[in-house]
Amino acid sequence: MEGRVPPIQVVDLLDAAAVAELCAECDAVVHLGNHPGPHRVSPERIFNENLAMNMNVFQAALDRGVRKLIFASSIQVNASDPVESVFARRGSGPAYLPLDGDLPAQPTNAYALSKWMGEVMLRDYFAAAGMDAVALRFPTLLDSEMTDPYLARQAGTRQRVVPAPAYRIAQGFTVLLYADAARLIQALLEAPLSGYRVYLPAVSVPPPGSLPELLARYYPDVPLRRPLTALTDLCDCSRLQRETGWRPSATLDLAARDPTVGGS
Repeated sequence: MEGRVPPIQVVDLLDAAAVAELCAECDAVVHLGNHPGPHRVSPERIFNENLAMNMNVFQAALDRGVRKLIFASSIQVNASDPVESVFARRGSGPAYLPLDGDLPAQPTNAYALSKWMGEVMLRDYFAAAGMDAVALRFPTLLDSEMTDPYLARQAGTRQRVVPAPAYRIAQGFTVLLYADAARLIQALLEAPLSGYRVYLPAVSVPPPGSLPELLARYYPDVPLRRPLTALTDLCDCSRLQRETGWRPSATLDLAARDPTVGGS
């Protein structure tokens, strides 16, 4: 019923039996529950526990006959913050522009690696078993005040705050509103999609400047998948729009209102 608040049950996703019981009568599962970034706890805990949570949710969904599963992956699969020395030797720039869901994985921290492993599990194991699955490589998520709530809490301010410029550049200055993410999940649940799919749902909010200027400044060696004259954005959501009908909110005018966004 529209407007009805669904019942809430709280379980530990590391408890396989509890997760299995939770999925017992589900038609679809939306899995958003992992450690949410690379800096909260140790790399070992992030990786091990994220993989355990993912396996518990995915296997429970498969065992209970769930037909569709939506997984919150991360843009860090493509461009992540190299916080562990074992990964820091690798580059972190995008493989090409505009960014899209087909970008090859190049995880450079334990969080990104755990998300990539979640995608591999869905692609090579669960989709092969007949489950329809979608991985969403979410960028930085912002609330209606254009604020990253986690970073705002850490900074003790409600001013708009954004991740470090180094990986905002590698991630194409992409963001997404929580409200748009919620609408997307609803669209995916309703869309007749089959098999396994990966999407990058985002809008690009680079610093002020023309697109040729931005490319020359931040991406001089990054290949373009279309001619510069046909390039209108650093992120391409066209396949997602075609297949679901979802569109993000109008391009966020964050940079124009806050020239410090994106750094230098």
